[in-house]
Amino acid sequence: MPQHPLFRDDPVEAFYAAVSAASRSKAAEALLSLHIPVSTVFYVRAAIEADTGIRYPLSHIEEALYLEGMLAAEDCFKGAELYA
Repeated sequence: MPQHPLFRDDPVEAFYAAVSAASRSKAAEALLSLHIPVSTVFYVRAAIEADTGIRYPLSHIEEALYLEGMLAAEDCFKGAELYA
């Protein structure tokens, strides 16, 4: 799955960039399009990295958790339309 520009591996930096956007309309648009994964995605990535030393992108972890039935479609970046 290719990395979508709005699904970033650094969601905190993406959030602050959106908040500090030049205009209110751009900031609101950026915040609405920003996806911050559920905490499970971060915990699973940290566990995999601790066990294997490999740091997978958040999008890969999220997709794998969805495909394994551990996340609902609405918790994923593309939502139900991607995985329907």
